[in-house]
Amino acid sequence: MIDHDALFKTVIAEFFLEFLQLFFPDLAADIDPASIIEKEQELLTDLKGGQTNRIDLIRQVQLNQEPTLVLILVEAQSYDDKEFGERLFRYYTRLYDKYRLPVVPMAVLSYDSPKAKAPNIFKLGVRDFIAVTFNYFTIQLNR
Repeated sequence: MIDHDALFKTVIAEFFLEFLQLFFPDLAADIDPASIIEKEQELLTDLKGGQTNRIDLIRQVQLNQEPTLVLILVEAQSYDDKEFGERLFRYYTRLYDKYRLPVVPMAVLSYDSPKAKAPNIFKLGVRDFIAVTFNYFTIQLNR
């Protein structure tokens, strides 16, 4: 069985700037290539469920005209997961809490089905009150 997640992580890590140039050309054009720093992979434990996850890819970059560094978080996903948005939100908040830098979250979805447009938003709230709306970029390869 091919581990698509591992393959995508390897390719994106090796060709990070080219990946951004292909899928996010405006963002890529704004990055100083000399500023790209590979951040150490983060291990995160879900305190409620006890499951440990490893963030796929984190890069620190300097954007033109921005006063601070920025983290780019890329998460590869090879199967449809209804909890993916929540998991990406947890990764985002943990990275922000640790580094106190803006985080640009991205998902690379490589599953075959469903072909319906994948969500790119996660909301937290109670009834009609939405306390948090978390948006992330998605690249859905089956579309």
